[in-house]
Amino acid sequence: MKPYFTLILALVAFGSTAQMSNPPSLFVVLQSGDTIMAQNVAYVHPILKQPKILADKQDFQVAEISKFKTNFGLFAKIPNAKDDDIYAMRTYLGSLSIYEAVDIDPYAGDKISIDESKNAQPNSLAKGQVIDFYTKNNGNLQRANYANLRLDVRENAEAFQELKRFRKFQWLQRGMVSGGIGMLAGGFISQTGVIQFNPLMVAGAILGGSSFFLQAPKEDALWNTFDIYNGKR
Repeated sequence: MKPYFTLILALVAFGSTAQMSNPPSLFVVLQSGDTIMAQNVAYVHPILKQPKILADKQDFQVAEISKFKTNFGLFAKIPNAKDDDIYAMRTYLGSLSIYEAVDIDPYAGDKISIDESKNAQPNSLAKGQVIDFYTKNNGNLQRANYANLRLDVRENAEAFQELKRFRKFQWLQRGMVSGGIGMLAGGFISQTGVIQFNPLMVAGAILGGSSFFLQAPKEDALWNTFDIYNGKR
């Protein structure tokens, strides 16, 4: 019996060592703030059934979850989202991490799958090219707007300057669009009889359309804000 008993102890010890050498790296974060580590985490959405998040042998309703990490990446539930299938996926890691709004269904299960028959919004898969949301030091998910970011980057003067550049381009765009609409409306109202495209309306269309050229520098300023704050520039 002694050799058999020794073998059992060796197998138990080996199993413990294997678990220690391969610790859980995936997790779910509950709305309560509790974190549950797991070897396997997956979002599943069976046909005609409510979606769930599986963590090893446990399953959770999506309403219970704040964030979860699968083999595809880290996802966060968007507060007050109008569409339950839209989640925020982390696409940029740093003290300020960037999240992009994505349709979660392609990431359900063990492999990425896109149903071409569905017009998933806003994007089927994350492209890492837009800044929809962010977190600071892995905190709560927030919309990436000036009102939120100015509070979180103000201690970094250079990053704050880039954020102010973003705000300047944002206001210029809004002003040009509003001015263009006003001129179009004025040109339309001033006419009687047959409506024609007059010089005032042409100028309004040009002014409003020119706001498009501010989009790239505006986006660059926002990306620079994150890069500078995270020490990547």
